[in-house]
Amino acid sequence: ADGQLIAHIEPPMPIRKYLNIIHGFLRDSNFSPDFPEDYEIAKMYLEKEINLTGFSGSILITTTAIEHILEAFGDIYIPDFNEYINKKNFYIKTQVHTEKDFFPGSIQKKSFLTAFSQQLVINLETASPKLLALALKKSLDEKQLIIFSDEKEIQDVIDSFYWSGRTIQPQCISETNKNCVVDYLFPYDANVGANKVNFFITRSMYLKTKIGGDGQIQNIFSIQFRNESPAEVFPGGTYKNYFQIMLSLNSSVKRITKDGVLIEEYEEKNNRFKNIGFYFELPPKKT
Repeated sequence: ADGQLIAHIEPPMPIRKYLNIIHGFLRDSNFSPDFPEDYEIAKMYLEKEINLTGFSGSILITTTAIEHILEAFGDIYIPDFNEYINKKNFYIKTQVHTEKDFFPGSIQKKSFLTAFSQQLVINLETASPKLLALALKKSLDEKQLIIFSDEKEIQDVIDSFYWSGRTIQPQCISETNKNCVVDYLFPYDANVGANKVNFFITRSMYLKTKIGGDGQIQNIFSIQFRNESPAEVFPGGTYKNYFQIMLSLNSSVKRITKDGVLIEEYEEKNNRFKNIGFYFELPPKKT
């Protein structure tokens, strides 16, 4: 679809600045952590790219969700590609067949994923119903599988289970409780490098909260990134990350440091949340 876009759509600032891409595309429509917002943007792109409209809803499924689901199947043989696919090799095999030497208009991604999904359906009778149900539930709870429907009755049910990927603003249970203070944070990443290095990234997070005698809340949030890519070779490589964190709107940021060095260049936006964003790079085998 992206190869057929002829109109200019302004991409998010970090994509334009750090990927050096002047036009927005469908592939960039998942920049927000709020899935219903991404869904609306994706519909707009699809209409402009291939005049596709009339959607009833959307499903997001990550490679992690597919790995969960493959636990119920074991090895899946794909005759067209002479490959055995399982939970352990799915991600790497998929990247090799769908992304290597990819170009706008190429159908290689569609061909491999179509062949793979067809074999899943063929092997459905041999899959463990219990493991499959557990995998789907786990994927939904982890937000590796997200469902959104344009029918309000259906969406209300999905929202009740928190399966729609909606970014929720925490609220006090009672507005009359003067002793209730809403305090939260939500960190998230955006890979703005032309690679799939996320597979090799591990994160450790630490939050220290201090409540003073005057009721003031002070948070010290630390996050450690580790890039386990073997080298600067696709699908790994340097992690070029536009890191963002959402905070309560009435919070203030005292300082941001990276490896002990003060970061002075960062973006701050204030809408429903206070949003802080900045860019950093993490080479292979580095922390």
